[in-house]
Amino acid sequence: MVIGTSNGPGSGMNNAQVQPIGTLFKPDPITGVIPCVQAVSCNNPNLNDYFPYQSYQNMDIMGHGSYSNYNSVQATWTRSVKPVVVVANYVFGKVLGTLDGVSSNGADNAGAVNGLNLNANYGRKPTITPRSLTFPIVLTCRS
Repeated sequence: MVIGTSNGPGSGMNNAQVQPIGTLFKPDPITGVIPCVQAVSCNNPNLNDYFPYQSYQNMDIMGHGSYSNYNSVQATWTRSVKPVVVVANYVFGKVLGTLDGVSSNGADNAGAVNGLNLNANYGRKPTITPRSLTFPIVLTCRS
């Protein structure tokens, strides 16, 4: 039997004024001056010129946060010989989800790998018990 669940996107505040990685190594959109030379110097760039919405500093908007999926394969074997019932259960599961650093989405709370692209942070998450094998034995007594 294959089991799967999905934890849909949560909600959170996202800043719409995020500057892409490497923005300050490009010419200022207003003055045309390159303020930073990679690994050499950075001459006090006017950060407001690089914002997508230059009239504002921070724009927090409601957005979707992390998401995760749980998939597993489960197998059960049952053998009954009166008065004993022997059962064997095996489960192999994986959790896939995003690392975002703000939710308890899985067994970790690590920071995001890429803060600008949530999908780049999607992958296998550590689980407490990825495999489980149990052998319950039931003994029936007549009264």
